[in-house]
Amino acid sequence: MSLTNFHMFHRNDLIVIVLYALTMLSVSCEKDPEPLTTNSVITGYVYLDDPDFESPTGFEVVASGPYGQKSASISNDQFVITGLGNGNYYLDYSRDNYGSVRQYGIQLFGNDTAHAEYVQLYKKPSPNFVMPEFIRASVVDNEGYESRKIIRIETNYSTYETYWPVRLFMHVSKEVSCSEYMESYPTMANYVNELYIEPSWLHFSSGTEVFVIGYSCNPRDNGYLDTYKNELIFSTLDKNKHSNVVSFIMP
Repeated sequence: MSLTNFHMFHRNDLIVIVLYALTMLSVSCEKDPEPLTTNSVITGYVYLDDPDFESPTGFEVVASGPYGQKSASISNDQFVITGLGNGNYYLDYSRDNYGSVRQYGIQLFGNDTAHAEYVQLYKKPSPNFVMPEFIRASVVDNEGYESRKIIRIETNYSTYETYWPVRLFMHVSKEVSCSEYMESYPTMANYVNELYIEPSWLHFSSGTEVFVIGYSCNPRDNGYLDTYKNELIFSTLDKNKHSNVVSFIMP
């Protein structure tokens, strides 16, 4: 390579480096997007499903959007988040010892107030709760009703509670789980070691073998629809605490 070509080669490299540096400098100097307005509001109501009627205080609702996050405290079951820019937001509701809920699709166009659908938070089961073992499931006569059948699940549970912190999930596959199947029903527990289920609540055909599994969950927690995942979410359900699988023949 001649000396002239050598200098031209390195000069071209230098030009490329300089152009790249100027490009990166230009990108780094770009400002973050700014809202058209900053006086929009999101408001709504939060309730605690609590047998002790605990007041819903001591936690915040967080709004996340294109310009960061803002939050507001709960007062008299209501929250008001002010100073928001235009755009699409989602809300996170959470509190210690309660399940968390997320709402999507809160749209702000500027200078307006969006009213979020009310949210109910459910208390999580005690971390000391031990999931019972399911011994067997069977169809038995319902005492007091002629020609009436009921499904009974025998367990090794030995503590009387009107409603156990358990939710049942059912499916025609023995691979039933809380995340893959939506056939879920609240437990009916009024005895020391047995769960009872009303067959009329179920949508399985007579003669079908139905597999059932239980998960630790607040029985009053009926779930909420996560519109982003299009999935029913049980906010108090513990996926790591579940029973074994048993089955019964649908009457």
